[in-house]
Amino acid sequence: MPAIEKTQSGACGSASVDESKKIWVGGQNVGVSSWNTVVEEVEALKLTDNDRIADELLKRVEKNDFVPPSKRKEYRTALLEEYHRSH
Repeated sequence: MPAIEKTQSGACGSASVDESKKIWVGGQNVGVSSWNTVVEEVEALKLTDNDRIADELLKRVEKNDFVPPSKRKEYRTALLEEYHRSH
């Protein structure tokens, strides 16, 4: 399982930990920003349908990371798999 990379980010001297995660998407290792926050937000929705979970994961990841339109389906699949692995 890929390791979580932690990077520091902040403004005006404040520092916060932004946890990103590397996941395999279409045969490539890609970084996903704020993975723990994404997971927490989706968990809070208490969804049981995998399609809805995948949609919510992708929507949140796209807020911080570029997802090529041609790779959206592969991202959905990879994000959902990683989400279930983390439970």
